[in-house]
Formats: sequence, structure tokens, C-alpha cells
Amino acid sequence: HAKKAELRLKVLLQQYPMSSFRDTVDARIREVQENLAMHNVQVARFYQDVKYSTGKGGLKGAQSRLKEIVDKYPCFSFSDEVFYRLGTTYQHEEEPDEAARYYQKLVQEFPESQYNEKAREQLNIIGAPIPEKGTPHPCSKRQEQSFMGNLMQQVSGKADVTVNKNGILISKDGKEGSDLI
Repeated sequence: HAKKAELRLKVLLQQYPMSSFRDTVDARIREVQENLAMHNVQVARFYQDVKYSTGKGGLKGAQSRLKEIVDKYPCFSFSDEVFYRLGTTYQHEEEPDEAARYYQKLVQEFPESQYNEKAREQLNIIGAPIPEKGTPHPCSKRQEQSFMGNLMQQVSGKADVTVNKNGILISKDGKEGSDLI
């Protein structure tokens, strides 16, 4: 449903680029893409957990999910985790150049990340140069809204359309599957 919603929203922008709803549609696209990317992260986490805890399975599934996020969702709020996980999968598969590339990107673009120090340690282990702080990634700050902030937004009437945990667009009347368009 989320992929279908993303497609419909993009088509809407193509058909009506000057629409007065452009900002709302852009926001909804970001929400849907955040859900799609988060799903891929969860799948990649599962693949990695199985591999590291049981020694069974490969890391190619995790890599493909993580690479899809890098390619399709550059403003994903957990991109720092994605870069770190990609680095660890490549390092585990004995591809240090690829691992270093993602660790270096993490160090440069996400200086405040919880994964920054770990990435630096892995770069030392690999023997790759540790880059200086670069230009922070434009999406490096996670915008987490508190429960009360979310509640106030809904009470004030500004949240007339949202995305539920399954990535399905919901209108304010609560009916799933109703189209935003």
C-alpha cells in the first residue's frame, strides 16, 4: 500500500506541479518514503541478526535492502545507521574498500551520530583514513515528535491525513485505503 501511495503522490505532483497542495503532497511523500525505508532497515536488521547469532545465511539480502535505501531515500532519518550497517556487512564479507567508503561517509556526514565512534574504530581496524568532519548531511537531524506534540497536532486539526504503521494512507475519518488524490 505504501508503494502504491508513493506512486500516486508522485503522479499527482507530475500532473499538477503548481498545485496549492504541493507542500502537503511533498510532506506525505516524505512520510511514505520514511515508512518504506524503515521497513527495509527492519528487514536488514533481521538478516544481520540471524547471520551474526546463528552463523547461517548471508548478508547479501541485508546489503540489497540497505543499498535500496541509499539509492531511493537519501533523506531517510536513519541514514547513519544504514551507512554503518552497510559498512559492517562489507567488512564481514571481506570487502574493506566498500566498508571504508560507508564508514567514511558516516563520519563525514553524521558527526553527531551514535555510530560515529564505532565507524572510526572500524576505519582504524581496516587501516583506512578517517576523514575530517565534512558538510553535515542535509537530513542528519532526526525530527522526532513527542507524543504530546503529535496529539496537539491532531487536536488542532492539522493532521487530516497521515500514514499508519503499515504505511497505508488514512483520511481523518479513519477509513483505510481512501485515496489522498
